[in-house]
Amino acid sequence: MRLFGGLGWVETSFRRFRIFSKRIWFNPSFNPSPFHWGGQNKKSTFFGGHYFGLLKCKAGAPQQGRHESNSPFSDGPTPHRGIRSVGHWVFASLMAISGFGCGPNVNREREESVKPAPSTEAWFGDGVGGEADAETGVGRSWKWDGGKVVERADVQRGELVEMLDWVDVENWEVEVPLERFGANLSAGYSKGPISPFGLTNDRFNFHMFWDADVWVFPALALVKPEVARRVPEMRWDQRAGAKENFRAWQAAGYPVVKGEKHAPIDELVTLARGVQPMMFPWETDMTGLERSPNPETRHQMHVTGGVALMLHRAIQLGLVEKAKGEEVIRGCAAFYLWRMDKNEDGSYGLRGVVSPSEWHTVANDLYTNAIADWTIRRAFGEKVWPRGKVRLPRRGDTFATFDGDDFDEYQQAAALLAVFPLQHPDIEPEARAMYRLYRGRHSEFGPAMSSAIDAVVAARLGLAREAGEDWDASWKPYTENPAVEFREKPRTGESYFLTGAAGAVNAAVYGIFGVRIQDEKPGDDEVAISLRNGGWLTVEPCLPEDWKYVSARLTVLGRGLEISGSGDEFSVTYDGKKLR
Repeated sequence: MRLFGGLGWVETSFRRFRIFSKRIWFNPSFNPSPFHWGGQNKKSTFFGGHYFGLLKCKAGAPQQGRHESNSPFSDGPTPHRGIRSVGHWVFASLMAISGFGCGPNVNREREESVKPAPSTEAWFGDGVGGEADAETGVGRSWKWDGGKVVERADVQRGELVEMLDWVDVENWEVEVPLERFGANLSAGYSKGPISPFGLTNDRFNFHMFWDADVWVFPALALVKPEVARRVPEMRWDQRAGAKENFRAWQAAGYPVVKGEKHAPIDELVTLARGVQPMMFPWETDMTGLERSPNPETRHQMHVTGGVALMLHRAIQLGLVEKAKGEEVIRGCAAFYLWRMDKNEDGSYGLRGVVSPSEWHTVANDLYTNAIADWTIRRAFGEKVWPRGKVRLPRRGDTFATFDGDDFDEYQQAAALLAVFPLQHPDIEPEARAMYRLYRGRHSEFGPAMSSAIDAVVAARLGLAREAGEDWDASWKPYTENPAVEFREKPRTGESYFLTGAAGAVNAAVYGIFGVRIQDEKPGDDEVAISLRNGGWLTVEPCLPEDWKYVSARLTVLGRGLEISGSGDEFSVTYDGKKLR
């Protein structure tokens, strides 16, 4: 089959989903244009499709191979800019270099004559700094050396099969996307930057955002924990940069949005007990320093709390050393003690912040206040920071998203983040009223993860039909082919948006499959697994009727957890022992 797009010819031959040969050529001086998989059989791709070079073959086992591509970069690491073209070039290159195929390789004789491949690090670059982006002046986290790439696949057959088979659903319209999302996340983040698009698109200069902590880590933590470990380790490595961000903010006079200034409260600063604050940035590279070219986005004060929550869960799941996690959590809490304002009613909160709904610059954003409140109490204890000190804004019979919220429309999910992933104890009891109010009340042009949050909340409320509808809404508008495309927004060409794929996986794992990681001890009648540092994992699936029979294989503390069943009937097996 010969396929043509604006990037060049892609030639591959299929025989019942077995690849006999695969070659990818690129013209180094192509004229960027949208990439089309012209004439490709979608069903073939859907069942046996490529994602980051991985091919699942229903009719045969995967085999390794090496394939060749040429960089389209003319003289240096900065790619050509064009709608979708860069992302699709990198995706196709990843297909070539990861080199997974099925069946015998007729090009073996040619491939054996190829010289040994360079190391991954050689073509990713040193991972620190990189050249500045021509448009923004912001340094890149990763760079390409512009040369030819010939790379041997480094994922073994067994690992590939495991990566692709983490879930079985009798309804293949559910199983296939879930398998692809999980596999794409695993492959996309096993190496390279933990960036919203991984290495498939340079839109964000391969930088790291809150996506890594709030969306990507939970999705990988039980599906591919060895890859999930990269997130807490990277945040640990960024701690010096986070401290420097705080010192820079302090030296600038504590600026907040719209040119205003914050005044730290002495009695709260004293509670920090000399702990050096860590202010994690909105956008960063390996250093942890703020790299956002937009001064306003730097005021998304929820980011630091997201790092603390991620590390708390990583400690419970044994995915980071406890001492490392605790040090960073305390640094995050100290920052919030310096950043808190006092409201007229005597409560505390954060004024002059950008909400997760990024259209809104507000005071007392619900999720921002809630995660700051949780972080301080987690680090310093309830005696130092009892519940009820922080303002959680309300309007009518439930929580508002921020002060002055008119309940109109939001750029993306914001208030419901306090229900999941935060599970704030003062907010979660009102999840039903919040779900009724906020479900779907986000822009149709917003990023992909909002409906995934709706799905988790619906499933935890026992609303199986709504959970299934919300799960569909979390990915169907963003892709026609989950194997090779996931757009950030429904009507853009930016792909492959790994954060969106993570949202869909989270909706399944923590919503429909019923997994919940919590701090409080579960009841005697609950299916529960004891985690580290006082944590617990419980299982209570809420399976939509049209999903039919489901079996999910997860990993908890290095042991297998299998959840299977349909409707109200399900079984749970952990480490070979049946819990239900």
